[in-house]
Amino acid sequence: MQLSRFFPSKTHISFSVILLCLFGSFQAAHSESLEEVLIAAYNNSSLLQGNDYLVAIQEEQITQTDAGSKPTLALDLSSNYQAYSSSSMNNNDNSLGGRVELSSQYPLFDFGANELAVDIEEINKQVVLLNRTQIEQTVLLNAANAYLDVLKAYNLLELEKNNLNSLESQLEAAKSRYELGNISRTELSLVESRITAAMGNVRTRDGQVEIAREIFNLAVGKYPDNLSATYFDVEIPINIPSALELANQNNPALLQAKLEVTITQQQRELVSIQTSRPPINLSGSASTNLNLREFNETPRNNLTIGIRTSIPLYSGGRLSSALRQSEQRLQKARIDLRHEAKLQENEIVNAWHMLGIAESMIDVNLQQKEYSELVLQGTRVEESLGTKSTLDVLEAEQDLLSDETRLVEAEIERDSAKFNLLSKIGILTLDYLGLTPEVVAEQ
Repeated sequence: MQLSRFFPSKTHISFSVILLCLFGSFQAAHSESLEEVLIAAYNNSSLLQGNDYLVAIQEEQITQTDAGSKPTLALDLSSNYQAYSSSSMNNNDNSLGGRVELSSQYPLFDFGANELAVDIEEINKQVVLLNRTQIEQTVLLNAANAYLDVLKAYNLLELEKNNLNSLESQLEAAKSRYELGNISRTELSLVESRITAAMGNVRTRDGQVEIAREIFNLAVGKYPDNLSATYFDVEIPINIPSALELANQNNPALLQAKLEVTITQQQRELVSIQTSRPPINLSGSASTNLNLREFNETPRNNLTIGIRTSIPLYSGGRLSSALRQSEQRLQKARIDLRHEAKLQENEIVNAWHMLGIAESMIDVNLQQKEYSELVLQGTRVEESLGTKSTLDVLEAEQDLLSDETRLVEAEIERDSAKFNLLSKIGILTLDYLGLTPEVVAEQ
């Protein structure tokens, strides 16, 4: 499928986190990339592994249904003992016999019923595969969000640590100024109070890191190890109409709803055939009856061949009810399709606007951060001139920390919104992302 017309022709939408010079202490010689995380989540997903068995089960169902058009051959072996009621005590009045029968049945003509049943099972297999794609998207979306949440948690932890270090430095300076009588005991206590609060915030952020690591382990199948703070580029559609058109071709839930309509249409046709045109079968058998007491006795052989069909004359309304039921199922499937189309359109439009909101908030928070930096610089200068107090500096620093926190959160929310949009469209798969799952050798 040609997807290029749905995306910007030259530019790529880049996924990146504003680092704020925070990640230097977390980067090792090798950082685990987002690509590696997504592939690990794919390979470790028990949901995907279980769904692979559903695909295999459905393939066997196709084989079993297709066998209905092939001849059958059976060998029957039986023996019987018959005792005759007689006043005589002669055991020869009783008989011991055996029977060997080879029978076969071949469907001559079923008006296309079996072929239609096989087609239905083939479509059911497509439904199972689409369900697998939906699970794959859920696995990758959860892994991507877990990856982003770990990055956010570490970023926010480092911000709090930097804030604590800054406050501790200010405390030393404040003590010296207090001893010189330049500030009051109240101002010194304010610095000490902020340090206590900052220490609590560090512990809180550290706990959030551990929570994010546990969620990552659940989503990916292992704990994060030196995650890379920058990651690959990915394209998103150029506008909402392109996203909707792409979803019409790829969204698993929508495609499943379309296939359900096709299945119910064919099931209605199958019921019509089964209720009005009974199959015609060719049957034959060859049998021999043996006297197991008298092996010299000539066995009685029998050979039969014939054509058989069964025409229903009266079924108590069951057949007409089955026809009405199949029509009602078709109408429901069509209603479900219309509902699913509206639902998916609504989710895609909402996801698109959520992405727009997240991107706009980045610009707002970036400007706020720049203003807060200027305010802090000016407040420190004014403090040194005696026109601002220590409290003013502390408040300016807290404002900057809040703006930096919101900026990090906005960056993560934007990138998460991009992954969510791809998932709603139906293209958040390893194939679309250009990733290849690792081949694990069987033990």
